Amino acid sequence: LVPGETLDIASAQDSATMARIATLLRQLHAIPRQGDLPDFCPVAVSQRYLSLLPDRVLPMRRGRIAACLALLPSLPAECLIHADLIPENFIRDGDRLWLVDWEYAGNGVPATDLAMVISNFGLANNAADTFLGAYGPVDRNVVNGLRIAATIREALWCLMQAEIGGMTGDLPEYTALCLGRLEQVLR
Repeated sequence: LVPGETLDIASAQDSATMARIATLLRQLHAIPRQGDLPDFCPVAVSQRYLSLLPDRVLPMRRGRIAACLALLPSLPAECLIHADLIPENFIRDGDRLWLVDWEYAGNGVPATDLAMVISNFGLANNAADTFLGAYGPVDRNVVNGLRIAATIREALWCLMQAEIGGMTGDLPEYTALCLGRLEQVLR
């Protein structure tokens, strides 16, 4: 059990917290590719979820989502990534920031994690630029493409969870949030 407070979107928006997240991710991404872990690509995961979900649960035509995914980057894995960066997976313990819930961790590109933070924390353009500046050099075009992929992945993940276990707990609210984000990126 990790002591401290779990972040939420509101508590994570300040620049000091975002800078701490950028530093933590830079340290994580310095860990080389791990041979015993699978590769994680949000485009590939989204394509898999899309192939498994029935049309009746999709918020828009399957072809529209698939066409968007076909345009997004799929890059060879470089390092260890967390791949599930939602605010609730960060715990603040005074000056220390913990990253928990490593279920989806694998090999990937740093831009995947950065894109997930931007998408899942709801960062506006200025905040995203500040966050990426705190992280360091990164191809912002790749991050933006993977931000779209991360948004699609999170929405489809919600729909998969609902298909498997039903709309329980906070899943209805989170699904509504993620489907709203999906609609935004696929405009």
